Amino acid sequence: MIGIAARATALVDGLDESHPARRALQAVPLTSDALCDAGAALMRSGERERGAALFALAVELEPSSPRARHNRGTALCEAGALAEARLHLARAIELEPGRVASLRALAALLQREGECAEARAVFERAAAIAPSAAVLHNLGVCLTELGELEAAASAFARASAAPDAQLATHLAAAVSAGRVGSRDDERAALSRAEPCLGDDPAPYLTVGQRRLLLGDLLRDVIEEMRELGSNASLKVIDEAEVAARPASLKCAFRNIVENAIRYGGEAAVVL
Repeated sequence: MIGIAARATALVDGLDESHPARRALQAVPLTSDALCDAGAALMRSGERERGAALFALAVELEPSSPRARHNRGTALCEAGALAEARLHLARAIELEPGRVASLRALAALLQREGECAEARAVFERAAAIAPSAAVLHNLGVCLTELGELEAAASAFARASAAPDAQLATHLAAAVSAGRVGSRDDERAALSRAEPCLGDDPAPYLTVGQRRLLLGDLLRDVIEEMRELGSNASLKVIDEAEVAARPASLKCAFRNIVENAIRYGGEAAVVL
């Protein structure tokens, strides 16, 4: 215990006394939750290596903590240590079978590794517990990669109908429905996308070709990847515009970003 506390204190040396990570480590006795809180605070402030080190200490202090295992796993995934990340995420699920965040993260890791059948099974477990748009969306991606287009269209349609669905999901649902000739589902998804466009529909498009802001399309893709624990970033230097169909363009961007993460470990997009 003393060794862990001393190492944790060393990791926040140099930070302002008011920093949330320092405040979290003031807990007596020191707990794995306190270490996770401090690690999360460091991650949010950009100190990702130190934050990951605190997650490692949390696992060392309490190996049976699902939260510590999950945080350690996602940090390792971000660092590209996928084999070790997989072990921690699987252990988190063993300790707490209904932990949706860990199911999502493990499924995303499997998907990144090209193990789509395994990822599908984990996404289906997560969807059975909490059928969020993000889970159903990524289930649809797995099914598409497995060639099960009808099942993929169904998953995307469910994702688009979910209350937390965002523009990227609605557009993906429209594309998937179009692949299998389900015009009603395609129109329904595009109809749901319209409120996401704001008062000015010009930056995007539901039918035909118009002016598109690439930065807006990419932000949705990158944000979704980051929510799944992937190392993805976007730097917009200059907002570019093109004339294109947004559903097709978003699908193309998503494929590029996913391939970069799968085969290179990260996607750093500069526009």
